[in-house]
Amino acid sequence: MIGLWQKKVLPWVQRTGESWLPPESLGLLIEGDRVALTNEQLSDVKQRLEQALTNGGDNVDIGGHTVKATDDVLDAVNTLIHESQKKEGDSSDGVSKEPKSSQRNVLLIHDNLDGIDYEVSRRSHRASAPEVPALLKTQLKRHQKDGLRWLQDHWIRGSPGSLLADDMGLGKTLQVLAFLAWIREEIAAGMTPRKPILIVAPIGLLRNWEAEHALHMLKPGLGDLLTVYGQGVRRLRKSSQGELESGHSVLDREQLIRADWILTSYETLRDYQISFGLIPFSIAVFDEAQKIKTPGTLTTEAAKAINADFTVTMTGTPVENRLADLWCIADTSHPGILGDLKTFSQQYEREVTAGTLQVLKEKIWQSNIPDSKPALMLRRMKEDSLDALPNKHSHSLVRSMPTVQAEAYSQVVREALGAKDTMILEVLHRLRSISLHPFINQESSACSDDAYINASARLAASIEILDSIHKKGEKALIFLESLDMQNSRELPLILKNRYKLETLPLVINGTVAAPERQKRVERFQAGVGFDVMILSPRAGGVGLILTAANHVIHLSRWWNPAVEDQSTDRVTALGRTGMCMCITHFCSS
Repeated sequence: MIGLWQKKVLPWVQRTGESWLPPESLGLLIEGDRVALTNEQLSDVKQRLEQALTNGGDNVDIGGHTVKATDDVLDAVNTLIHESQKKEGDSSDGVSKEPKSSQRNVLLIHDNLDGIDYEVSRRSHRASAPEVPALLKTQLKRHQKDGLRWLQDHWIRGSPGSLLADDMGLGKTLQVLAFLAWIREEIAAGMTPRKPILIVAPIGLLRNWEAEHALHMLKPGLGDLLTVYGQGVRRLRKSSQGELESGHSVLDREQLIRADWILTSYETLRDYQISFGLIPFSIAVFDEAQKIKTPGTLTTEAAKAINADFTVTMTGTPVENRLADLWCIADTSHPGILGDLKTFSQQYEREVTAGTLQVLKEKIWQSNIPDSKPALMLRRMKEDSLDALPNKHSHSLVRSMPTVQAEAYSQVVREALGAKDTMILEVLHRLRSISLHPFINQESSACSDDAYINASARLAASIEILDSIHKKGEKALIFLESLDMQNSRELPLILKNRYKLETLPLVINGTVAAPERQKRVERFQAGVGFDVMILSPRAGGVGLILTAANHVIHLSRWWNPAVEDQSTDRVTALGRTGMCMCITHFCSS
């Protein structure tokens, strides 16, 4: 059924552990994620949105999220700029004070938020034989064979879906590809009806899925691929109208049905959910399923509306912020299995204890329905599943600020003493920025490389570490969310000059398009000798395999430890050598 979107109000979702304040003073809430933006970044986003709207409404990247350029998004950015100007005493009133509300036509679902409206019981057993598919050319490791068999058991026993939550680096993509190859062989043998397979992933990982398919599959693999993102969407559109505005399907239904497997992004699924909702799929796969961890969002409900015989959700972080994340992902795989959200939150989030957590663990590892094998969720950790895993050494370094940095920090503190309460977040942002480097957002062209390095305690210590890595001819990743410091006039150029690199160090952040992102990964992996890559935690901390590096430097700290751990794990996936890992965190004093 298609109807008007209604914003969901979820007062019972207790957001535990949120006494902290976000690191930035301004930002947008995009599909449940806090995207922090400085004043300069807001201006840049506004300019790109206006340009996109002028050119016909293309997508833009905002903090690692691909967002459709609309008047509503522009109004939201203008509102933030307006609020920032008010804080700084600017009386300009040339922008709207509140974002406009728009009516959006969406697929309506039973959401299980305030009661069990929709649940799926096991279907009758499917007559299939579990085996490693002949289409697979990569030999599976033992834990991957177990993962394949677990997925096959779910399918054979008539389960509606499963949650593959293996730790990053254990090969979730390969295990799911093996399962999908087995399903294709089942279809070819007439054991199950022919329907397309749908794979939904963050846009930065879609090319990776193609690459992994080519690496692990014998031809014809999963069959004819239809890419429904970027130019692929334009080729499929049969109308210039948007689906959420018109309430009608605009993608070519015949091409969607004819495809053997379809790759699309979460944003495309959200914006074209009516077209996707018309297609019956054999399997729906949701990679990095934390993208649909937030109940009641457009993206989450579009995912739950997909009509598939079996749903696989994949994530190495089933709980990022709160236990309701797990509920939402599990409810996508197997609607109703953890009850309704209101009851779940009251039972498990109101007061988190060892006893309540044990009850929850038994429900997802030992299903609460008859014939309980296999369990809803499969989670294995690298240290328990991989032999000869390299040792990981973590170092937290404390460095005193040099005079120029300490004075800049103290000046902000003095200014804050007379500031209004409404300015406190702006103050925290400035303190955090100065703790990284006092010259960020300032003209530093007249400053020598050595002076720039020595003005920051963290950067000076990082360079000491990189000097040692350079001497050994090894590789390092630097995680840093400051786009200003990532640009070629600052950190990359300094590193190029200091280590006599032929080109600037590679950078991966939210402004790097998916195809280019994969090319940079491949180039870094293939290089010989010393190299360094700079990544933002959000854009570079998900889905990328960078096993050529054996040093990780967190030059600035991300507010969410789970995201930071995912960033570190870029280098500890299957395929890395036996070298030990060195992870460095900084704290200025």
